[in-house]
Amino acid sequence: MKALPSLLLLCTLLGVSAPAAEPTPANAASAPAVADKIFGPEATAELRAQVGRMIVVEGSIVADRASKTGSMHYLNFTKNFSESVSLVVPATLATGALAPEKLKEYVGKRIRVRGTLSEYKGALQVKLESADQIMPAPAPAP
Repeated sequence: MKALPSLLLLCTLLGVSAPAAEPTPANAASAPAVADKIFGPEATAELRAQVGRMIVVEGSIVADRASKTGSMHYLNFTKNFSESVSLVVPATLATGALAPEKLKEYVGKRIRVRGTLSEYKGALQVKLESADQIMPAPAPAP
């Protein structure tokens, strides 16, 4: 037993560490994970349980907006943003494919978005950091 503290000290000095533990049922719920499910943007009650996790949401964009200060740009799935998830782009990232004039091109289009769901002042949102997060959605089944 006396060798164990010496071994731990040696491992610490050499920078050796144990591999990270695999998620278990006890800690898996707190670990961000990509959802297997594709959520509708208006499923807010179901989505609130996913805050902090990677999700996929699919729907048609009906509006694009900017904050009063111009610091944020939004793509909304509903006219009233509080009724669905909003896609947000900070102005500092609103260049290239995420520039405001490019974001306007999504209005009227059905898209699928992957990102981490967050909540700001009671509103659900996914921050867009790359145009790679947005892809055309397949046509809905008849």
